[in-house]
Amino acid sequence: MFQVTTLFSDAEKLDKELQNNPPPSESEIEALSCLLRKRGRCCAFEIFESGEGEISASDGKVDYSRDFFGRQAFLTVSGQLQVETHACALGNVYTFGPTFRAEHSHTSRHLAEFWMIEPEIAFGDLEDDMYYAEEYVKFLCRWLLDHCLEDMEFMVKNYDKSAIDRLKLVSSEPFKRISYTEAVELLCAVTDKKFENKVEWGVDLASEHERYLTEVIFKRPVIVYNYPKEIKAFYMRLNDDQKTVAAMDVLVPKVGELIGGSQREERYDALVERITDAGLPLEPYDWKKLICSSFYVDVSGEQTYVDLCVPVYSSSEVIEKLKWMQTRRGKKPYKAMYSSLIGGITLDQSLMVLPIDDHMVHRGHGVFDTTMIMNGCLYDLDSHLERFLKSASKAKISSPYPVKTMRKIIIQLAAASKCKKGSIRFWLSAGLGDFQLSPSGCSEPTFYAVVVEQNISQLREGVKVITSTVPIKPSEFATMKNVNYLPNVFSKMEAEEKGAYSSIWVDDQGYVAEGPNANVAFISKNKELVFPLSDKILSGCTSKRLQLLAPKLVEKGLLRSVCSRHITLKEAKNSSEMMYVSSLLPILPIIEWDKEHIGDGMVGELTMALSDLMWEDITSGPETRRISIPYELEE
Repeated sequence: MFQVTTLFSDAEKLDKELQNNPPPSESEIEALSCLLRKRGRCCAFEIFESGEGEISASDGKVDYSRDFFGRQAFLTVSGQLQVETHACALGNVYTFGPTFRAEHSHTSRHLAEFWMIEPEIAFGDLEDDMYYAEEYVKFLCRWLLDHCLEDMEFMVKNYDKSAIDRLKLVSSEPFKRISYTEAVELLCAVTDKKFENKVEWGVDLASEHERYLTEVIFKRPVIVYNYPKEIKAFYMRLNDDQKTVAAMDVLVPKVGELIGGSQREERYDALVERITDAGLPLEPYDWKKLICSSFYVDVSGEQTYVDLCVPVYSSSEVIEKLKWMQTRRGKKPYKAMYSSLIGGITLDQSLMVLPIDDHMVHRGHGVFDTTMIMNGCLYDLDSHLERFLKSASKAKISSPYPVKTMRKIIIQLAAASKCKKGSIRFWLSAGLGDFQLSPSGCSEPTFYAVVVEQNISQLREGVKVITSTVPIKPSEFATMKNVNYLPNVFSKMEAEEKGAYSSIWVDDQGYVAEGPNANVAFISKNKELVFPLSDKILSGCTSKRLQLLAPKLVEKGLLRSVCSRHITLKEAKNSSEMMYVSSLLPILPIIEWDKEHIGDGMVGELTMALSDLMWEDITSGPETRRISIPYELEE
């Protein structure tokens, strides 16, 4: 630590002396100015003895009771503890100021003095801490790429050839999260490298360990969390295992630790015990103990001690908060939104919100559909609107507009967005009302639509899938495109957890059904293109269109036939080619199912031939399928 010893031993006496000193006259100031100009510079130090005001010392020991502070004082290593009190009253806050450290490290990255940003998050826990740390690093990397690319290119040319690639990696890849225990186990298992610093549970990870995790094992940024309590500060929240604390470090390639953070200890007894165990005096931390005992609520975060004063906002303040939240989230690809509640379009992302009492929000009583925007045209909108209204009918939701009106709204929304490539998602809800189960309290249905800018392009690489163990939806729900997507979400998550792209459902009779958000199709070994029957699953608009286009390959002799029928799991896995089919893919090759190759495990030629047919239809097909968006009307 850096100790501060002042030359001012008696602050009160010094203050009186300064008050009694008359200010210098103008002539004295002018004389001093002339002296300095003549000498060029002045380095004069006056040594004097002040008698009683001097700090007394005996045997080399300073009497701190007569010091300016009246006790030992130190340069700050952090302002985070004090700023917690501000978080209690103001919410999310941060400090930015000088910091001093005396760490036993002599690398180029360890400074004795530097400036540091320290955010404190109210109503947050360690998960929030990790989320904001990751988003902040990604924001900085994106900002450098967007605003300082020439500078970064200079760096690449003269200093670090991989700087831009590393910024792109950090800004785009999700950070890997592992516990400290997992990190130590991984490092202990390393056999191809000998570390200079010993690796064992309980030691602080050295820079070489951190870089090995990010550069060799995971090849991306890593967040290590739940460190042993012995190597972390007393204010970090003790976990239930009584061995670790809720702390985390963000590690990045080429650097190592970039950000450190933790969830604060809010429990009074635990805090006192941690201070005592650390061998620290309790008195300097009385203010912190007071917060724990007086203002604690059972919500934790970077600041676990929060005031109970929840603000009540005016309408204008709510709008300001929504705009601030949108700024914090960063730019999103939502270009425009239509809402029947306001009867118009907004281009402000912060105002693209749904009321909490919308029956679709709190009861899931709503349907939706999606259509593609490609090269300034809406593709196959009418087919999607037809299915959309069929889904609404099954869900017992009426439409606030005739289909022609909805069609015009969607076209005008696309024009207002200026989006040339992406999608439009649209919803019908039972409407606003009360929080009852029945929609009888809803006044009228609501219609929403959002334009999402996306770089949609032909997919040429195959993916791996699994058979989903999540129960398939009953046919009466599966055949309508409703917003009850929890089984679909679980099915997708299950696949990702097992290292696959997505999954496929098989019904209780053993027939292949569909994926969580796409239809499937197969090419048998005798070149038959097979689509599962849609009697128990959602009838796909793109799947139907592909069935109309595929006979062109039959005419060329590439396919033998095209049909829609039941297909068993065994027959499907024995196919020579396989693919997902959906609105925004529109065709995605599948090369592996449950770790078994489909055909030769490569993307098939017939799959790509079908994909070419679809893309030709999307980009240059008949005008009945492609609606040109009238952007000029919105100028």
